[in-house]
Amino acid sequence: MSKASTLSQVVPRRSRPPGLRALVAAFLAYRERRRAARYLAGLDDFLLADIGVQRADIERVVRGA
Repeated sequence: MSKASTLSQVVPRRSRPPGLRALVAAFLAYRERRRAARYLAGLDDFLLADIGVQRADIERVVRGA
């Protein structure tokens, strides 16, 4: 019996620690948030006010907090 098949039988895939796929997904989400922040920062204050965002709130809005 190989080591990989033993691990699959003992530890279900969903309960394994996050691996490279999770790391890549987190990095891509971070890049998307940065892109959105740059876009919003490029808008003038009147456009930001139209969508209900103040310049000081851009980071909070992008994080979704």
